[in-house]
Amino acid sequence: MSCVLVAGCVLVFLGQSLAGDYRNHVLILSLGMIPAVLFDRAQLSPELLNIPPLLTLITHLFVHARWQHLLVNMVFLGFFGSRVEGKLGRLRFLGFFITCGAFSGLAQAVTAPGSQIPLIGASGAIFGILGACLPLFAHKRVMTGALVFYFFTQFAASFLIEPGKNDDVAWVAHVSGFVAGMALVALFTRKGSAVFKSQ
Repeated sequence: MSCVLVAGCVLVFLGQSLAGDYRNHVLILSLGMIPAVLFDRAQLSPELLNIPPLLTLITHLFVHARWQHLLVNMVFLGFFGSRVEGKLGRLRFLGFFITCGAFSGLAQAVTAPGSQIPLIGASGAIFGILGACLPLFAHKRVMTGALVFYFFTQFAASFLIEPGKNDDVAWVAHVSGFVAGMALVALFTRKGSAVFKSQ
């Protein structure tokens, strides 16, 4: 399933690239999660795709702004996602991915409910996967240590970066996705699998 998600994100990005600047802009506004629209403080132009605002908590995960953004996300998704999927199973992994991504998007929206800037990218869901790695692979100390350090750099950045200072990284989505991954992975783990035990 992680490979299917990677393929889906790549195909959407190829579609964005081939659509031209204007249509790509339309796709980003239509599929991205816009906090002001989600909380009914603003309305999208009628010329955009008519997608229910709640659904954009999912659709925004498959849209990326730049190929560098896509590449980094897909490398993390392919490497760590396949390992978490091995613990959860394909369908549970898909549900976990979507849940973490939607939660991270909602958390980002709550911090700036009037924002009209679209949130796009799979980063929130991928940080959920990274968070899941802590309990799932606690016995791999080097990997978990690196993930903890990475999490705290994101956590610090979410406080140190002043909102509105031309920062285009959704730090809150990263942190909340990571926390959601740690907290929710046990609910998605296959029955009989040890989550907090070395294997």
